[in-house]
Amino acid sequence: MTTKRNSGFTFIELLCAASIIAILAAILFPVFARARDKAHQSSCAVNLQNIGVALRVYASENYGHFPAQEQGVWALLPAFLTDAEALQCPSQRAAREFRGRMHGSGGEQVGKPVTGGLISDYIYDGGWCDDDDPRRAIACDDVYDRHNGGCGYLFLDGHVRWLAVKDDRENEEIPGVKKLREMGRADAEQ
Repeated sequence: MTTKRNSGFTFIELLCAASIIAILAAILFPVFARARDKAHQSSCAVNLQNIGVALRVYASENYGHFPAQEQGVWALLPAFLTDAEALQCPSQRAAREFRGRMHGSGGEQVGKPVTGGLISDYIYDGGWCDDDDPRRAIACDDVYDRHNGGCGYLFLDGHVRWLAVKDDRENEEIPGVKKLREMGRADAEQ
């Protein structure tokens, strides 16, 4: 006589499968998060480069002068910078969208300049000329450790460079970096 056996999983087999899935998830989630942060860092660098190109075009039409600090990067819209989303860091945009879903609002930050519902996530130190020291940093992320322990800086000659927070003493020797960081800290305190 043959006995009929159920073809399902036993409780022990189910626990083993669940624990393997949990271990794999614990290993892979940080890897995916770092990859997402790296992608945001690259997108942010592209945004800063676009702002740099728009500043160069602005300067070419204004006798070599960039917009004053009071005008900020808003002076570039819409004539010189057609994509207004270039003023938003991808990491902050994702955070605002998440807060908006969680709180049912737009997730706007208090104290940030808003134009047409758009918040600038970059600090700008204006009033320079295109023939000043090309090594001077003129714009950076609002939060200087937003991307993988550092932030992107736009320099007067148009190049963008990521600087690590751990190298603060070395970075402050670069013209403009210390001032931008102080502007960011003062902005955060408001």
